[in-house]
Amino acid sequence: MAALVAPNLPKTMRAAIVNEFHKPYQIQDSYPRPEVVDGHDIVIRVAAASFCHTDIMVLDGQFSRSPKQHAGSHEPTGTIVSLGADAAALGFKLGDRIAALGWRGLCGECVDCKGPIEKRYYCRFMKGYVGTTLPGAFSDFTVVDARYAVVLPDTMSFVTTAPLTCAGATAWRAVQSTKAQPGEWIGMVGSGGGLAIGDDKIKATVVLSDHDTACDTACAITRPHGTIIQVAQPQRVSFPFRAIIFKDLHFEGSLVSGQKELEDMIHFVLKHKIRVKTNIYEGLGSVNLVVDAAHSGKVSGKLVVVLDRAAVEADKAKDCW
Repeated sequence: MAALVAPNLPKTMRAAIVNEFHKPYQIQDSYPRPEVVDGHDIVIRVAAASFCHTDIMVLDGQFSRSPKQHAGSHEPTGTIVSLGADAAALGFKLGDRIAALGWRGLCGECVDCKGPIEKRYYCRFMKGYVGTTLPGAFSDFTVVDARYAVVLPDTMSFVTTAPLTCAGATAWRAVQSTKAQPGEWIGMVGSGGGLAIGDDKIKATVVLSDHDTACDTACAITRPHGTIIQVAQPQRVSFPFRAIIFKDLHFEGSLVSGQKELEDMIHFVLKHKIRVKTNIYEGLGSVNLVVDAAHSGKVSGKLVVVLDRAAVEADKAKDCW
């Protein structure tokens, strides 16, 4: 089956491009609109795209030796305007409101792809990740992978959901990885604030800070036989050997999430009316203001760029969360 395409789509679009490292995004007004080239491809008209710390890493050249000349942002929400046959077979259709993780183009043949579905995004041979090694969501349209996309509940807004597709999903999976049950304590290093309790109570600790002493703190507060979940990405992770050997602590890495975890989190946020603190910026012309705000260290909450004002206003009219 050929790709399904909405009528009257433009041939070009606006996009905020990483043209040079350590430089502002370059706004291009006639960038080619992406098309479906793989069965699992979904092209969305981007409604809202969020800015993440990883976007700073991309701008600084930490993921490639030379700029990829494509749009930033890997936290997209939007409306489907085109999709491949495999995406349609998974139940997606034109006009669906979706959110998506950044994973794209799994090889389907490696050990990870043939392993448990929740770990397949560890595929080392995938095409890449939206907004880092592949074109991102700071553009009128972008491509996501149906295997990592979720149809939004009717009452969940694009703006609230965008930050959940990386920042939210990363924290959610890390907490899930602790396997903590109701009534059990977990620690969070790097989440801000603090609470003093005995180190015999914390079953697992999630490390969100890349500070040199973050793992030391995690080891100190985690009870014997507990688990450290490493989320932060410093160049090197170090920890005291006594904690590993004499407390029998176990270390795990955690990387964003899979599709089911994203879906579960979105429904959890909606059900419990969890407020996602956002700072709204209007249009692609504001993306470099977003970067400045991120560098300032004075902003509380996530920075979200609205690209489809009509879609966002429609959410408001429905009183979406």
